[in-house]
Amino acid sequence: MIPAQHITFLELGYYFKSCKLQPWLRYERQDIQSKSNQTNGLSQDIYNKLNTTTVFGGGLNYFFNGYTTNIRLSYVAMTKGVEK
Repeated sequence: MIPAQHITFLELGYYFKSCKLQPWLRYERQDIQSKSNQTNGLSQDIYNKLNTTTVFGGGLNYFFNGYTTNIRLSYVAMTKGVEK
């Protein structure tokens, strides 16, 4: 069974027409909310924390050939929950 999940996704960018550049930012979070029979023997709190992920990113797009083609320079970092 797949645990319940809540996903938040946000991507923002602004296009500068004069230089054909678009800086952008990205945020994504996947919160896991399992039931006790879905955790393979772990407590629900630990299982949820270990399987929750957060993604941060950003970059720069350069558009050529109108809006149909771009080159993207990007950096994205993903953090998966860690139990201490």
